Parts: sequence; C-alpha cells; structure tokens
Amino acid sequence: MRTTIGLTLIILFVWITMLASLVVIFAALPFLTSMLTEELGRLLEQVIVAGLATIIGIVWLTMWRELAFRYFSRILTRNVEPSPDT
Repeated sequence: MRTTIGLTLIILFVWITMLASLVVIFAALPFLTSMLTEELGRLLEQVIVAGLATIIGIVWLTMWRELAFRYFSRILTRNVEPSPDT
C-alpha cells in the first residue's frame, strides 16, 4: 500500500508541474507576441512554444528519472537483508 501511494504521489507531482508550466506558456505567449506583426508574431509564437515544450519535456523526464531512481533505490536498500556472513 505504501509503495502504491508513493508512486501515485510521484506521478501527481510530475503531472502537476507539467500542467502548471503549460499554463504559464500559454498565458504569457499572447502578451509577448501581441506587439509584433501577425506573421512574425505567429512564427515567433510557434518557435517559442516548440522550444519551451522541448525544455519542459526534458525537465519532466529528468525529474521523473531522478524521483523514480531515488524512490526505487530506497525501496531496494530497505528490502535487502544483510548476509549472515557479515
């Protein structure tokens, strides 16, 4: 039960950070591109969205890897019993 709750919390944390960053991207972009011409503004918006989405994806994957590694290594070290020889 504790393992399931831990994994659920990791997944929720990562998804909440992803959704929050998407909200920040799409809330800030119309303001940034409103001062430019229509074609240039649209092109710049697409470039910014693609770049930020790539950065957010890399950060998300790094967070997921790090959290999962720490979580599973903690579980493994807790479940490993010392050998009787030592």
